[in-house]
Amino acid sequence: MSESILIGLWTTMFIYLILASIDFGANFYIFFERVRGKKESVIKTLKGYISPISDVIHICFVLLFAGIVVVIPETSYYLGSSLLFPGILIILLIIFRSFAFAVSQLQAERERLIAALDIMNGIISIIIPVLMSVVLAISEGGFIISDGSKVTLSLTNLVVSPYIWIEVILAGISVIFISSSYMVYYSHKQGMMAAREEMRKFTLLLSVPIVMVSGLVFLGLQGHNPQHFDTLLNYSWMFLISLVSFFLAITLIFKRSNFFLAFLFVIFQYLFAFLGYGLSHLPYILYPYIKLQTTMQLSVNSVFDVILIVFILGVSTIIPLLLLKLRIVVINRKLKEK
Repeated sequence: MSESILIGLWTTMFIYLILASIDFGANFYIFFERVRGKKESVIKTLKGYISPISDVIHICFVLLFAGIVVVIPETSYYLGSSLLFPGILIILLIIFRSFAFAVSQLQAERERLIAALDIMNGIISIIIPVLMSVVLAISEGGFIISDGSKVTLSLTNLVVSPYIWIEVILAGISVIFISSSYMVYYSHKQGMMAAREEMRKFTLLLSVPIVMVSGLVFLGLQGHNPQHFDTLLNYSWMFLISLVSFFLAITLIFKRSNFFLAFLFVIFQYLFAFLGYGLSHLPYILYPYIKLQTTMQLSVNSVFDVILIVFILGVSTIIPLLLLKLRIVVINRKLKEK
């Protein structure tokens, strides 16, 4: 795999990470407000963001990942059968979400049905990223066992591994944190102050668990895969930048100042954490079985080149898409008002 293909894959995954988190998180907050039985204005604001286009993006990403598994023989051999069930399950859940969205649009007057679908969508929107995080955690090794003739996924090791559970918790919290930080800006631009304050409250409340669970991930990785942890320390400056970006975002949101810039800092936060993890994972794709043939011993300049390329491609894709979607929502709302 060439360096350019790897950068392209990282960029695609990062773009998906941000866009999917906003969508999944919005569905979760709708579910949460439904369960609490209040804040109808918040539900209305969040529903304005949801669209079936998001599910197309999810399916395309799953198919892209499946394509990579097929194209790279080693990945197909070790991960093909092991990830078949979670991959099919994710696709089925995404299809159900699309079906539920269609039903909610056609049966808008049936409030109980809509509420039930909202609750199911919210639960599914947390299950999907959790399943994806398990796939990522599997790459750290210790879960796939090969005896030379057969490859099996040890479900026992998965269930009893503290590292897996920490990754699952971090994935769930990150999804709703990224979503709420964007929804603060989204609600503000919509002029929905009640929704803005609700999302702002959630973002600030999640800030402490984000830091705590992130720290636990480092400890969990040290115990589960010391080799990766030692390499990761070489990129500690990336995680420091990520932490600074996080505090800047939280400060701006706390002061109710420039919500767009605050969300940009959230993007920076996850960009540097994502690249720090990815670069330190190399040359392994799956410990200890799959290793890049062309070992990428990146120099300092090469690392900055990777960061710059992923940043430019990622941000130049994410921001225009979100602004376009916000514009479409504003236009639709004005048409409905007329």
